[in-house]
Amino acid sequence: MLQPDIQIGIDTFRADNFDCSPVFAVHVRSLDKGRENPEFLRDNADMLPVLDAALAADPKLRLLLMTDSETVLEQYAGLYGDRVFNTDYARRRASSR
Repeated sequence: MLQPDIQIGIDTFRADNFDCSPVFAVHVRSLDKGRENPEFLRDNADMLPVLDAALAADPKLRLLLMTDSETVLEQYAGLYGDRVFNTDYARRRASSR
């Protein structure tokens, strides 16, 4: 069982962000992955054509973006506009360590 305040947060996020529209969720790592995976920038870039195709195929599809990076959030918002939504999370800039 979850603590009541956590359950309230989950329920509120769901009510505010999920309706009958389909959702494509993507988790984009950035700041720490370069040390673990030297190909992570390419891996992230490889996701974009997949997202482009999915979003083009369904105009109602929305994108739940989970990321630790403010830069990535801005990039995806620039590409996909108001179809992108995310959790309220303290993100860092790409130059942060």
